[in-house]
Amino acid sequence: MRLFEGLTRTLTEFLEQRDDLALILRCTDGDGVAVIKSLGMLDESRSELFWIHGDPFTTAPIFVADIVAAFAAKHAAVSAALPSRSLPPWPPLPASATDETQPPAQRLRELIAFSGTLTATPGAPTVWALFPAEIGNGEAWAKFLADVLRHEFPRPWCRGIRFYLRDDAANPAVERALKDRPRLRWRAAELGPAAVRRALDEDADDGGMPLDQRLQSLFASAQIDAAHGRLQESLAAFGTMLPYYIHTRNGTMTALALNAVGDVQARLGNVHVAEQCWSSAIAPAAAAPGPPVTILLNSTLSLGNLFLRQGRWSEAEAYYDAGQQLSTVARDARTKLRCIENMGHCQWMQNKVPAALQSWHAVAAVAGGLGLLDVRQDILLRLRNAYAQLQDVIRQQEIEQQLVVAATPSTS
Repeated sequence: MRLFEGLTRTLTEFLEQRDDLALILRCTDGDGVAVIKSLGMLDESRSELFWIHGDPFTTAPIFVADIVAAFAAKHAAVSAALPSRSLPPWPPLPASATDETQPPAQRLRELIAFSGTLTATPGAPTVWALFPAEIGNGEAWAKFLADVLRHEFPRPWCRGIRFYLRDDAANPAVERALKDRPRLRWRAAELGPAAVRRALDEDADDGGMPLDQRLQSLFASAQIDAAHGRLQESLAAFGTMLPYYIHTRNGTMTALALNAVGDVQARLGNVHVAEQCWSSAIAPAAAAPGPPVTILLNSTLSLGNLFLRQGRWSEAEAYYDAGQQLSTVARDARTKLRCIENMGHCQWMQNKVPAALQSWHAVAAVAGGLGLLDVRQDILLRLRNAYAQLQDVIRQQEIEQQLVVAATPSTS
């Protein structure tokens, strides 16, 4: 939240100032997608007229052609709708904007200048965001922007226009080309894992924030540590928050933290401690409002998988049975079927052959009905092997025929 609030604040502050022409945001491709989404939300909350273009940049002619086509489509739709509101339609697009013999930057300048005449709010700027999801040629992109932004005083063509523009964090060619131009504002838009981690740590250390929010940030930071292999740091963070959640009887967060500690301990090889954590998570999760079914399911599956690996077949069967019931409540058909499949394996290992076959046939039937073809394929292979071990040639051949049919492309 801190990152996105900061980004939104940066975008809004630029829009509300009257000195600078363009805000140029240096970011990666992934962060650029987040900026486009933030601009879309800003568009929905503001009265200014926004034109946002996020298609990849390969060459200037292709990029401008895409912009003109998108603008023309929106222009036609709005013009058709305005008379129903007793408003005159927009004037037609200038011929210069659609003239492909003109240089791309000139075409775009004509279109942008035209868009500035369409605003319904006097004095409000018209906003253009040229924010390609990918920049195929950084130098060509920088030259194109330099041509688009070129203007002369005292009567610049772009009066009343505000630009949000993208520079590539990996190759900041726009900054190299335009760093000496006046009326340009430069910012870095960092929303990747490192920036998220810094923001979470800042939240966790912020004494002015409510303790619950600080611990939520600490929890997320601990999960990032675990995902990146910083297991001891992750355990230390979870150890800080667990006593608070237990003391405040927050069953949901207590169970979440215990599940997370169990996962980390399992990765460290402390299997017994992991088992204790996952087992301890079930009671607070079950007592929490709701209860949080997904958290209960995670604890149950962690224990079932552990016991399966250890060959504790009876215990594993019980947990997989509980897991398939919780999956029903969670409406997770795929997980339910995998639980029943594993339950059948546990039954088979306990020599409960009829029960195991019944479990696997049930999975095959339901998976086929739901169109989960990968699950059905796996279970048919398991059934074929089971009947081979039982020397039941007739049933084995029946299953092999189903496998052949399943592998045959449909002509419908």
